[in-house]
Amino acid sequence: MLIYKKGAPLKRSSILTRAVAGLLLATSGFLATSHLLAQTTAPAATTAPATTQKVLAVINKQSIDADKFNQLLMSIGGMRLFEQVVDLVIAEQACNVAGVDVNAPEFQKNIQAELDRNLNELGNQGVPKEQRQQALQQLLQRQNISLPEYQMTLRKAACLRVLAKGKVTITDTNLAEAFEAEYGERVRGRLLSVKTMEDAAEVRKAIEKEAKDPAEVANMRQIPMRSIIIPKSVNVEKNLKTLKDIAFELKERQLSAALPQPDGTYLLFYLDKKEPQQDVKLTDVKEKLREKLTEQGEINWANNHLAWLRRQADIQVNDPVLSLQYAELIQRQKAAATQNATQPATAAAATQNK
Repeated sequence: MLIYKKGAPLKRSSILTRAVAGLLLATSGFLATSHLLAQTTAPAATTAPATTQKVLAVINKQSIDADKFNQLLMSIGGMRLFEQVVDLVIAEQACNVAGVDVNAPEFQKNIQAELDRNLNELGNQGVPKEQRQQALQQLLQRQNISLPEYQMTLRKAACLRVLAKGKVTITDTNLAEAFEAEYGERVRGRLLSVKTMEDAAEVRKAIEKEAKDPAEVANMRQIPMRSIIIPKSVNVEKNLKTLKDIAFELKERQLSAALPQPDGTYLLFYLDKKEPQQDVKLTDVKEKLREKLTEQGEINWANNHLAWLRRQADIQVNDPVLSLQYAELIQRQKAAATQNATQPATAAAATQNK
């Protein structure tokens, strides 16, 4: 048995799941899944051997021990599911302390709102409205994530969003900076990370001499790549300052020099487009920006609050397999917390009230 004491660092969880919603309120999908499980459940054996073991099933007269089967399930996916259960339970507990009844019918509207946000996110990615439910199901299947797991994810997100309401203050300075970042002069490109200078040379050859797109090169060479927007008049993280200076000197579809990083890797920036200052007034978009910053600030507050709740929680793990996995998880998270403590802090986009 493992008893988790207060104060141990645990990982953060996001209030939103960008990829896909977990609660498909078209309940026919869930009912169909339940029906399928009912169809594929093995019938009870009429000639089961006389034994005290719990028999899960009988295959060609051979009994499958239920306890051993459950141990196998715990080894394969127990820790992943347990983490989600912990997050959901402590989020619900925090809501109850705050006077929010998570079992009330009214709370279901909050869960529906989380689903709507995920559907809208798919819409922002170009998925037509009539295809979004199907797209959700396909994403779930591709990511091998079960419907109950995402039901928990959305319920947890609804809890955290309720708790975060009113916890973020957006200042005029925040709005001015956000305005410059959104509508001021900026560059848009892609950032590729390579391990060695030799790798950087190969990437440069593929992009410049072979005229390959950076996405194709990243996929072919299995290297990390992410899209990035760098505003000219807004301060960036310390480790991106040199990149910012270089980015604005590049021409479109040009690749930067390899920039060494503290961890020994190298960054390459490919400039897709230079975007000039837009003819927009702050007063015209002020409320839109305030809404966006509030959303981002509440997400950050919720992540931090959930991490704090987990540090305060007393968690007792009785299952022997899960207990070992959980002990290993805590050790990894302690090591990660120590490493993160040595990294420079990123400036917050909004002032958060704790």
